[in-house]
Amino acid sequence: MEINSLGKTNFDTLFKAFNQAFADYEVQQSKAQLQTMLKRRGFDFAFSFGAFSQGEIVSFTCNGIGDFYGVKTAYDTGTGTLKEHRGKGLATRIFEYAIPHLKAAGIRQYLLEVLQHNTGAVSVYRKLGFEVTREFNYFVQENSAVRNELKMIDFPYTVGYGMTECGPIICYEDWRRFKPGSCGKAVPRMDVQVLSSDPENIVGEIVCKGPNVMLGYYKNEEATKEVIDKDGWLHTGDLALKDAEGNITIKGRSKNLLLSASGQNIYPEEIEDKLNNLPYVAESIIVQQNEKLVGLVYPDFDDAFAHGLKNEDIERVMEENRVALNAMLPAYSQISKMKIYPEEFEKTPKKSIKRYLYQEAKG
Repeated sequence: MEINSLGKTNFDTLFKAFNQAFADYEVQQSKAQLQTMLKRRGFDFAFSFGAFSQGEIVSFTCNGIGDFYGVKTAYDTGTGTLKEHRGKGLATRIFEYAIPHLKAAGIRQYLLEVLQHNTGAVSVYRKLGFEVTREFNYFVQENSAVRNELKMIDFPYTVGYGMTECGPIICYEDWRRFKPGSCGKAVPRMDVQVLSSDPENIVGEIVCKGPNVMLGYYKNEEATKEVIDKDGWLHTGDLALKDAEGNITIKGRSKNLLLSASGQNIYPEEIEDKLNNLPYVAESIIVQQNEKLVGLVYPDFDDAFAHGLKNEDIERVMEENRVALNAMLPAYSQISKMKIYPEEFEKTPKKSIKRYLYQEAKG
């Protein structure tokens, strides 16, 4: 494996590597789109670097060069590794090679952006000497911690609900009338129903109909029939309640629904929402094993170690979290034990945890 500059690499070769590295992402770029993006960001082949295997790029970091408040700066415009070469520490090796070369060329500052929940990448960058200079908050979904924090600072907000297949919004409500915990009401020209004999008290699947519902999946009639019925209702796969005013409160996904030994519905997302707000929990999954619920947890190791905790201390804290969590839950959804995972859970391109990989977790 050779680490070198991309100075002698042509655009077609980089384009091939770029799209291979991001092949498991939802959006692929055309040559024109990639060229436009790189040009806009000041991309320079000579100050970009890659790992080469038998002459082929298998990992890379593309850098733009420019002045930032009068300081000559390199900006990471795209770092990627081909799937079959991930987990080999190639990104670290590339940055270790690149940083001295950039310094020698008079670069005084190196900027990059990374999602905070991508803890693996954050850890790598910190070890390389990068520091957090600013943070942007974003919310994947509303939860009790976010809701309480926004209420404390009297910050007006609202929550909507939608999906790509529905153009994309289904429900929304103005912040002045928004019901906390819900995702609003059906937007104009949309009909939204909950398939339940008693939608206010018994959870059912959300279905919707309207002019913004897709015609179907491209060249996939079978998949289309699975989600759009003969009457034109789009079946979302989301479970919810609907009150008398029409507010929709989502409880979870139908495919994630668990049943207790006595037949009660258990929505793992609701439990995970509570668990993820407990000390030193980065992310979690609730699974069912032998009719008992188990909490799988990827701890926030960086935060824990920064506070002087050792591995055995983290195990103790997670057991304390289990006890605290059970105090918030009904008897039929008590967590029997916690299992700690040393690495973050594998995700889909949408950054949802691939739950099916962890249903038979041992330990």
